[in-house]
Formats: sequence, structure tokens, C-alpha cells
Amino acid sequence: MTSFSTTKPLSTPLSTPLSPPSSSPPPSSSSSPPSSSPPSSRPSYLTPCTPSTITALLLHLLPSKTSLHGRYSLSPSPKPTVTLSSLHTYQSSPSWYSAAAAYWESPENCTPDVSGVLGGFPALSVPDVLGSSDFISRVLGRVEGNGGAVRCLDLGGGIGRVSKNLLSRYYAKTTMLEVSPRLCKAAEVYLEGVKGVEVVNEGMEGYDDFGGVGLVWCQWCVGHFSDVDLVAFLRRARVGMEGGGKVVVKDNTTAEEMFVVDEEDSSVTRCEGLMDAIFELGGWKRMGRYEMGEWPEELFPVPIILYGKVGEVGEVGGGAEGPKGAEDKKG
Repeated sequence: MTSFSTTKPLSTPLSTPLSPPSSSPPPSSSSSPPSSSPPSSRPSYLTPCTPSTITALLLHLLPSKTSLHGRYSLSPSPKPTVTLSSLHTYQSSPSWYSAAAAYWESPENCTPDVSGVLGGFPALSVPDVLGSSDFISRVLGRVEGNGGAVRCLDLGGGIGRVSKNLLSRYYAKTTMLEVSPRLCKAAEVYLEGVKGVEVVNEGMEGYDDFGGVGLVWCQWCVGHFSDVDLVAFLRRARVGMEGGGKVVVKDNTTAEEMFVVDEEDSSVTRCEGLMDAIFELGGWKRMGRYEMGEWPEELFPVPIILYGKVGEVGEVGGGAEGPKGAEDKKG
């Protein structure tokens, strides 16, 4: 999850919920619509994207059948619907990031091991890595060529589970970004003897070192970005990454609502339509999609989605669909 790597299935109850970013209750669907009018033509990654315009821009890009509402996971039943504008107001508080950082720094919420970063589902690690390996071999390998020649950025890496068991096998150098100092210390131990992996204790939302990066791997972390900051991150990545750079998102997705906000760890699970709209504003286009197989039905679906730079790529044909299934975690 954002500057944070999260691997907690949202279906798993947590013992110590954090206060939401605002002391006031989350706004409901009665909130006023965005003041900005949608642009007359389809916005691009060159369109100025500010907190005051982000809502209208994204609504303009959403597929026509997308639900226009989301919900808060801890809201009482029946759960009130929430507008995208309300979500953006909620995300604009500084507590959006500080609450998430505090959540992952607490050993009560995440022990510094595979079970902790996978939200108490350590058995998912092997099928998770196997599915990702199949994706890299069958899909990413056909559009990227020799992955070992480039640097990979592992966002929200946790203790280094993905860097160690997956990315270090395909890339000569991997930079693992993690916001929690406690998890970074655990990663140094977990990654001992693994060549080419650098642990960086830093949040994702302000990161801008894309020199030599050919791939950004986002697994169970993009939900910690606010929509505004995710667009800004993607625009920096588009400019800073070498030609042909790619972004992979492996994260929870919603099937019915536009988004679901987890107030406990300060994250948001988005539908694929909203994710694609954010990436389009950031200058990236979906190239292919792969579904995990043998995944618990009680968890959110976790597709692997490949994005390439707008204007430089086409869709990946054949083989982009893999086995089926998944949900939310850290690194």
C-alpha cells in the first residue's frame, strides 16, 4: 500500500483501529458534487491535475457503467454510500499518510514476518509468488525483453518478501521502498545474502528517483496513495523512467463499488475502472491483465495489471489472462 506495503486481507478484523484522518465522521453521499465542470475533451496526462480538479477529471474518464459511489468499511449497516469528491476530501488530510505509517509500524497490526505482512495468511505466499512468476515469464517478458538489464522499484516492500522471492530473480537491481523503519530492519535480516536488493526507508508518495528504473512493481500498496498523489507519482515515473518502462499493479479490487475505504490502515481499494482512470491521467495505458488462481473466495479479487506509457505501447495479445482469483496485503 502506498508508501506502505500492506498485506492484510481486508476481511481480517484488526485489534486496534486507528482514528480516521478527520475527527468528523466520514462524509456520505449527501456531500455536494465537485465544483469543477468536466473538461470538454478527454483529459490527458498533460492536463493540470490539482486537488480542486482531480474529482471532475477522474469522473470524466471512468467507464460508463462504473458505480459512482463507494463506502467506508467500518460504517454501520446499512453502509452509507460515499462520493468520489468526499473520498478526495478525506484523503487530503495529513493524517491520511501518518495514520497508515503508524498502523504498519505497530507490531500489534503487523508482525515482522511473512505471516504479518500477509495479514495472517502465510500460506498465500507460495501461490502468490508462483502466479507473479508466471505473469513475468508469460506476459511481461514478451513486452520488456531482458529484465535483468534494468532496475526494478518494489513499492511498499514490507520485509522484502516480493523482492527476495520474485524480483531479485529477474532484475539485476531492485530498490525496495518501505515507510516503516521497523519493517525495514526486518527486511535487512530477511534479505541477507540476496544480491542486488537495496532497502530504502521512505514513503512512496514523494519518491522521485526513477533513474535506470525499467519496472515499478506495486503489490498491495497503491491503496495508501491518495488519488492526487498517485497521479503525481505516475507522472514523475513516466518522465523519469527509461524508454519502455512499465508499471505492474497487483492489488485488491472492488467488483461492485467504485471504492472501499479501510479506516483502520488508512487505505482505499479501488475498482479497476477507477484505477485505469488514475493511470490514464498519470500518462499510462493498460496493456494486459492476469488473474491469480487458487485464491480464497472471501478475499478481494487481486488481478495483475500491466501498464505502459501512453503513446508508446499497445495491448498485450494472448496469454494476458492467467488463472483466476484474490485480495489485500503488504510486501
